Amino acid sequence: MASCSRSVALAGIRIARPSLFAQVRVDSPLRLRIASRAASTSSTTPEAEAADGQEAASAPPAAEPVAPRSTYRFSSSALVRELPPASANGLTPLQRGSQPNTIFKGVIPRVHQALRAQLDPSQSRTALVDRQSVEQLPPGSVLTIETWTSTAQRGSTSFSGVLIAIRRRGLATSLVLRTLVANKLGVEMRFSLYSPLIKQIKVVARAEASKRQQGLRRTRRAKLYYLRRDDRRLNAVAGMVKAQRQAEEAAQERAARVAQGTQQPKGQQRQGQQQQKRGKR
Repeated sequence: MASCSRSVALAGIRIARPSLFAQVRVDSPLRLRIASRAASTSSTTPEAEAADGQEAASAPPAAEPVAPRSTYRFSSSALVRELPPASANGLTPLQRGSQPNTIFKGVIPRVHQALRAQLDPSQSRTALVDRQSVEQLPPGSVLTIETWTSTAQRGSTSFSGVLIAIRRRGLATSLVLRTLVANKLGVEMRFSLYSPLIKQIKVVARAEASKRQQGLRRTRRAKLYYLRRDDRRLNAVAGMVKAQRQAEEAAQERAARVAQGTQQPKGQQRQGQQQQKRGKR
């Protein structure tokens, strides 16, 4: 054991106060190493203290602490830097509560609204699937959807069928139509509602009739997948589409005749009327 009255030299360092290490065993290298480190920290010279003072003076000033805000509702221990009264450009930041809260709780709804306004500026397609809209498409209605064959928008194709399902997924909303080919083969097509390739959506007939009314009857289900097993309701799709096309062609012919009649002089109009009367006789 080392003596308390004598100074002990450990690892080449002279310890000024050996009484603190009176119980250190010589045969323990770990304890001797710890003792030497403690002795080096305890024995400080005036020159070392002066050097430390010069380093502290030359060091950059410490940053100012962040001003805490007690009104942070998520954590009472969080430190939030307060906004300055005016920025470098002279613009005063908005105070809390100066703007009303919006209905959006995140970024994605805002993006969807911007894209929907770009793809459907008239909101006509959105009204077809909106549950609170008067123009909502009931399941079982007959539709004709015209689509462009390419992004150049030069040629188009049409598909007519019964609306058997509406998949509401925001911008990914889609319509499922089913029809019969040659009255034998059932074919289904899924169209994205907000696709830029959709040219036009025509409503041939709405399934809104009750039992005592004529027309397509209202269905009780939102998904008419049972029509895949029974396609009897799809047989009348071709007839409805054909009747609508004939009605549209007749309306166009009438409009053309009216336009030609207004452009012709009165003498030619009278001759045309007389010829029509003679033909009827």
